[in-house]
Amino acid sequence: MSSVELEYIELLHNPIKTRDEMQQLERFRDEFVNELREEVSELLGDLRSVGVLCKGIWDLVNTKEPYPQAIPVLIRYLSNNFHYRNKEGIVRALAVKEAIGVAAPRLIEEYYRTPLDKDSYRSAIGNAVYVTFTSTDVEAILQIVEDRKNGPSRFMFVAALGRVKGDSDRIESILMKLLNEEDQLLEAAVRALGGIRSKKAKGLLLDLLPKTKSSRKKVILEALKRIG
Repeated sequence: MSSVELEYIELLHNPIKTRDEMQQLERFRDEFVNELREEVSELLGDLRSVGVLCKGIWDLVNTKEPYPQAIPVLIRYLSNNFHYRNKEGIVRALAVKEAIGVAAPRLIEEYYRTPLDKDSYRSAIGNAVYVTFTSTDVEAILQIVEDRKNGPSRFMFVAALGRVKGDSDRIESILMKLLNEEDQLLEAAVRALGGIRSKKAKGLLLDLLPKTKSSRKKVILEALKRIG
């Protein structure tokens, strides 16, 4: 973490901000943004070489224009030792249909390289895998979901299992075990079981219905409706 970033974070969390502090905050923010941009200058140059013009990685995240020629470049830089703000930008830029079938294996490798305490970044990886995975990635997704050490970052990996086509006793079994989890993971498991129309889970969902809080009952009822 650079001195500029440290100063920026310290001022950002200061509850009382004078005019001078606000000006300092803006200056440190601008310097921090420049540092991030400089760090990925080579990546941005490689993007330009394939016809993708942007001032920063997050320009890709925020654009509505497709950029298929950028996908191989982004994948190539995915494992670089960048600041996590830049790394998350690369991951989110890969969460597009043009990366289906090519990005998910590398994203899963990046997930395993990332420390467990980087939950937000790992969750972003899960979201990109949800968008880009294919049937060949299902086994790797199941391994991530089964490992409780991965915590709440499993949310979108669980959601991805609800999009898997075909019968799979193992997927059903793993998702039903997740009905013992709490909050988001439980809801993701319920939606996924509805997505695969799991007849085996119907009884468990019916048992869960009267025990759950009202805000979650709608999710269970929707899953039961899909199961039929």
